[in-house]
Amino acid sequence: MSSLSVRGRLLLFGLLVGWQPLSQNQALAQTFARRITDSNDITRPVFATAPAGDADRLFVAEQHTGRIEILDLSTGTVSPTPFIDLSGLSTGNEQGLLGFAFDPDYASNGHFYVYVTTSADGGDTHVRRYTANGNPTTATTASLASQFEILSFNQPQGNHNGGWIGFSPNDNYLYIASGDGGGGNDDDAGHTPGIGNGQDITNNLLGKMLRIDVSGDDFPSDANRNYAIPASNPFVNVTGDDEIWSYGLRNPFRASFDRGTGDLWIGDVGQGRREEIDFQPASSPGGENYGWRLREGTIQTPGSVGGPPPVDHVEPIYDYEHLASVQPDPTLRGNVVIGGYVYRGPVEAFQGHYFFVDAGSNNFWTLDPDAIDPAASVRQINSKLAPSAGNITSIGSFAEDDAGNLYFMETFGNELFMVDTNSEVATWNGTDPTAGAAGNGTVWSTASNWTRGTTTDQVFVSEDAVVFAAGSTANNINLNTDRIVASVAFEAGYTLQNRTLRVLSGNVSVEPGIVAIIESDLVADTSDHSVRKLGGGTLIVDGNVGQTVVKDGTLGGQGMIDHLTVLDGATVAPGASAGTLSITNTLTFEAGSTLAIELGGTGIGEFDQLLVGGVAMLAGTLDVDLLNGFVPQAGDSFGFLAASGGAGGVFDTLDLPVLGPNLEWVLNPGGVTVSLFVNSTLQADFDNDGDVDSDDLGALQTNFGLAGGAGRAQGDADGDLDVDGTDFLLWQSQFDGTAASSAAPGSVPEPNSPTMLALCASISLVCRLRHGLPVGS
Repeated sequence: MSSLSVRGRLLLFGLLVGWQPLSQNQALAQTFARRITDSNDITRPVFATAPAGDADRLFVAEQHTGRIEILDLSTGTVSPTPFIDLSGLSTGNEQGLLGFAFDPDYASNGHFYVYVTTSADGGDTHVRRYTANGNPTTATTASLASQFEILSFNQPQGNHNGGWIGFSPNDNYLYIASGDGGGGNDDDAGHTPGIGNGQDITNNLLGKMLRIDVSGDDFPSDANRNYAIPASNPFVNVTGDDEIWSYGLRNPFRASFDRGTGDLWIGDVGQGRREEIDFQPASSPGGENYGWRLREGTIQTPGSVGGPPPVDHVEPIYDYEHLASVQPDPTLRGNVVIGGYVYRGPVEAFQGHYFFVDAGSNNFWTLDPDAIDPAASVRQINSKLAPSAGNITSIGSFAEDDAGNLYFMETFGNELFMVDTNSEVATWNGTDPTAGAAGNGTVWSTASNWTRGTTTDQVFVSEDAVVFAAGSTANNINLNTDRIVASVAFEAGYTLQNRTLRVLSGNVSVEPGIVAIIESDLVADTSDHSVRKLGGGTLIVDGNVGQTVVKDGTLGGQGMIDHLTVLDGATVAPGASAGTLSITNTLTFEAGSTLAIELGGTGIGEFDQLLVGGVAMLAGTLDVDLLNGFVPQAGDSFGFLAASGGAGGVFDTLDLPVLGPNLEWVLNPGGVTVSLFVNSTLQADFDNDGDVDSDDLGALQTNFGLAGGAGRAQGDADGDLDVDGTDFLLWQSQFDGTAASSAAPGSVPEPNSPTMLALCASISLVCRLRHGLPVGS
C-alpha cells in the first residue's frame, strides 16, 4: 500500500470503508468549520503560515504550481499576485513545494525558507532561503533572485519526501522533517532490509528530523551547505550525522511546535497497518529513535523487516489501525495521518488540545496532552467541525495564523477552512447594576445575572466560555442543573454550588490574588480528559473532580480527585485551614512544584493530609506552616500523606518552621505513609521530650550495664548498643539541655533529691572503674 499515491490511498480507503465527506447537515455543536476560500481561489494548497506579528494575512503554499499566495484574512480574498512563484519543481504526487517557514527575525531581515523537490535532479530535496521585497511587514512579493541554498540531499524515490520545516520557539533553530526515501512494500529499494534509512544515522539524512542553525555557516568551502551545526545536537562528536535531531521516521509529512510549550508533535504516515503521532517534550536533548523501519507504530513492522524495539526507542504518544478486523470502530480508523497543532486560538472549547486528521477516513481527532493516558483521551470530533459551506474532503495539512486560529485545507478539493464557534464569552455580573438589570446574583439560570457577548441580561448558552467578573455582592452561585461550558475564568472570588460542571477544554483559570471555590462536581470533556488549573490564584475544590493537572497557582480543598499532577511552579495546599484532600488513583509532584501543608496540632483533623488510593511520586518543595500559634514538641508526628500504592521519589527542598532549642525535623520520605517527626538533637534525651533531665538519668539507672543491642530510649546515648559510663558522661555534659549549663567536666550536676544523689554517685563510681580512673581523683 505504501507505493500508492496519497490520492490512490484515499480512493482505495473510501471504497473499503464506505467513507463519506463531512457535510453541512452534520452541525451538532457550537463549534464548526468556516470555509475561508473555495475551489477557485487556491490550487492544491499544501501548507500555510504567517510571520510573527502579521495578524491580517495568511500565506498559502500551492504544492505543484510552486506559488505562495497571500490570503487577506479580513476580506477572505487572495492577492492577484503571488508572494513568490517558484519554478523547476518536480510534480509527482508527493513532490513539489511541500513546506515553508518564516525566519524568527522576518520583520527585520525578510527571510523565509522553503522545502522543495526539483525536477533537474530527479526530485532531490532542497531547503532554500528567499527574501521579501521592501519592508517585510508589508511586503506583497519576494525576490526570486534572492534564492540561497541552505542544504540538499538525494531522494531515491518520488514518495516519502516528508516536507515540513519550522523554527522552534525554544531555540530558533530550523527543524527539517525528511522522509525515508520511499519505495515498495517490504524491503524498499535503497534500504538495508530490517534496518532502512530511518535507522541508518551515518551519511544518511533520510527518515530523520534534522536541526540546523541558519544564522551561521560551518561549511564555508561548500556552496551547497550554508548552515551551522548546533553544538547541542545529539550526534555531535559521536557516531552519527551532526544534523540529526531524531530518527526512525517513515514519512513525517506534517509536524508542529506547540506555541504555548515548545513541545514538538510529529505525524508520521504509516505503511500497511498503523499510523502514528510522535511527541517530543520541549525539554528533550534530542536523539529519540521512533523505530521505523523495525517498528510501525507500536507493533513490529509486518514482513521480514520488522523487529524488536531498537535501543533508545520512543513509542508514539498515539497510533491507530488501518484494518477493520483489528480496529472495528471506524471513528478511530484511517490510513494517512496528517499531524496538526495544539490549539492555542480563540475557540475556548479546544484550548490546549492537539488536533490531527486522517486524510483517508476523513476522521478528525483531538488528544489531551495533559491527560494521564493521552491515548485514551483521543476522540473523533467530526460533528464539531461541520462546514459552513461545501464539503470537507482529502485534508492535506493544518495551519496556524498569527493569532493562533487553526485552519485545515483540502489538498485536492482546493478549499481552506478555519475552526470557529458560535459560542460567546458569557460574563457573570450578578447584582452589579452597571451591567444591565441588577440580578439576584445567586441563580445560574437567571438571565439578569449575565452579559453574553455584548448583550446584557442574556442567559448563558451551553458551551459558552464563562467569566465570573467582579461586581456582584452575592458570591454563592447555584448551578441548578448540570452545566456544560467551554472554559471557566474567575476574576473575583465566587463559590459554585450543586450539580456537575463540565468544562470542555478542561481549563479553569483563577486570577492572581483571587480565591475561587467549586463545591459542585467538576469534570473535563470526558473522564479521560484533564481538568487544568490555570492562573496564579487559588482554586478550592470540595466536590468530586476528574483527573487534574495544576499548571499555575494553587489548588486546595477537601474534595475527591481522580488523578492529580502538579507541575513546575504550581502548588497543592490540601484542606481549608487543616483538612484532607483525597486522590482516588495517582498523585505526582514534578520538579519545581510545591506541597503546602499546615499543622495546627497532632490530633486527627489538626493538620493537612493527602490520602492517595494509588502511587504518590514526590518531588519539588515541601512547605510547612503552623496554625494558631501551635508549637511542635519533641515526639510529635504528622502523617501528612498516605498512599496505598506506596510513595516514591523525594522532595528536593524542605521549607520547614523553626523549632525550639534542641529539636529537629525528621522526614520519612517513603513507604505507605510519609510523615514529619520532631526529634531532639540531644543524644542523652532518652525520652525524646526536648531536654535532658532526671527522667533521662532514670533510663540510665534502669538499663545501666545493658549490652548487645540497647537502643537510645534505653539510655544508649553514643549508639554503641551498650549502656555504660560513656553514656552517663554524655548525660552529664547535656544536663539541662546544653553543655554550657552543666557542671565542670567530669563532675556530677547538682541532683535535686537524695535518691538522685545516690544514683549519680553509683553510676559515676562504675564509670570511673571502667575507665581505669583512681576512685578518689
